[in-house]
Amino acid sequence: MNFFPFTQRPVLGIAFALLFPWLIALILVPDVHESEGNTRIVWSIILIGLVSCVRLFPMVHLIMSALILAGSIDLLYAIAFHGVFSTSTFEAIAATNPSEALEFIPAYATGTNVVALMVYLGMSIWLWQKITPMKPTRSTLIWFIISLILLILVSLRMADGKVRDSLFGVISAGVTYQQANQGIAQEVQHRQALVNSYQQNHEVTLLANAPKTLIVVIGESMNRNHLTLNGYPRDTSPNLAAQLHAQQRQLFIFRNIISSHVQTQPSLRYALTLASLYDNTDPFQSLSIIDLANLAGVQTWWLSNQQPLRGSLTAIAKQ
Repeated sequence: MNFFPFTQRPVLGIAFALLFPWLIALILVPDVHESEGNTRIVWSIILIGLVSCVRLFPMVHLIMSALILAGSIDLLYAIAFHGVFSTSTFEAIAATNPSEALEFIPAYATGTNVVALMVYLGMSIWLWQKITPMKPTRSTLIWFIISLILLILVSLRMADGKVRDSLFGVISAGVTYQQANQGIAQEVQHRQALVNSYQQNHEVTLLANAPKTLIVVIGESMNRNHLTLNGYPRDTSPNLAAQLHAQQRQLFIFRNIISSHVQTQPSLRYALTLASLYDNTDPFQSLSIIDLANLAGVQTWWLSNQQPLRGSLTAIAKQ
């Protein structure tokens, strides 16, 4: 006699594999987005409806394997780091060499992590083995139709570029990371084509008296009204102020300047390229200062504490 007839349905197995890691993250991670839970619930409904009505058990095994693998990664990351997987996590993994990885694994293979993983894997596999095909009824047909409708809506959102809010956990971060890499690679190729086209019709050379070394420092999150140079009473920029009053003045202040945008990335697309809002030129179709320096035979280096996957700025830096 089966004392757990409900466990034979795919409802509990899929719901546990999807929702348990999120519930743990909800407890441990302070900034879990509500959309993450909503997305997991929607995908639970979709997968339960499909598995209930489609009698292809290889597909059931494939779905459960993927959910358990992704859930294990999300669970361990939430416990070990009190965070959720993101593109930044994948960037850190991509920049990690094998030696660092070997040091990293023992450091976080704690008893708590191992026990939590064993509980999750044990329950998920037990519920997985209990899943049996459900008899076709009117209710399962309605669930199947609802699942198809939700699947179509999610697919449309993903086609519209909203991948991050359409998937969940490590799966969402992985797909977003791959898309960002592809987008940057395409823009790097595009910018190289711009340089090649410009080089065919123009010659860029340095002036004879040009400095041999140029350093461009770009800062952000600074209010010009809080600089001593602009009349602020506190001594917030003593070194720059000393340059301003030195005998060989090498500091020039441009006061009548506005930013092209209020955010950093779109603003720098114009600041670092020949594009201008005044003539509506497109920064994606304009050479950057890095491009021009390279055309003039100058060796260039880009040092940044920003994350690598940052769209146009990354493409400019890679030239």
